Amino acid sequence: MYYDPDRKVDHHQRNLPHWHQDGTLSFLTFRLADSIPKAALAAWENERRIWLLHRLSSAEGDQHELLSQLNEVDRRNYIRRFGKQFHDLLDSGHGSCLLRIPDHSLIVESALRHFDGQRYQLGDFVVMPNHIHLLARPMSDFTTGNIVGSLKRFTAREINKLRGSEGTLWQHESFDHLVRDAGSFEGFRRYIRENPTKARLRPGEYRLGCGSLK
Repeated sequence: MYYDPDRKVDHHQRNLPHWHQDGTLSFLTFRLADSIPKAALAAWENERRIWLLHRLSSAEGDQHELLSQLNEVDRRNYIRRFGKQFHDLLDSGHGSCLLRIPDHSLIVESALRHFDGQRYQLGDFVVMPNHIHLLARPMSDFTTGNIVGSLKRFTAREINKLRGSEGTLWQHESFDHLVRDAGSFEGFRRYIRENPTKARLRPGEYRLGCGSLK
């Protein structure tokens, strides 16, 4: 269930690096398109580039190429530091926060549960006002990328239908992290459970749950 350094890992890169290993549990985050202001996102990306420049002889190339040049300690520090900053930006509550509306968050929860046990094993999840965190283990030929893509397409269509609107609902990219061991698994579970409190949400402003993966 956990990341195995001796097995193949598929990766690709846009603004964020993405990793997938068949059958490996992942911590996934996807967010509404307006959940992080452009200026704040640009500042975060610039700080990442400066951080890498200070540790490497060159900061040329895409994010995956740069990460591959880091030693293991620096790579883990990079993920810990900038992952935390990214999630803190989400918890600041920017944007429309459409998922604060119970009818909208119910659509997301129902979609998460629909293919639990068929396309993936669903672990703990939380539907926050402008983003979602979940633990999921892909099954069969499914990847974290096509699982999240399918969830985004369906929920965007249904929420837009409910609102009587059109247009982009979700940010194109998601944030993913392969779970390395049982300790990391429990850490992510704890993060999900505590996220509403950390963001100072009130009951009814979020949905917290767990699927078939305990």
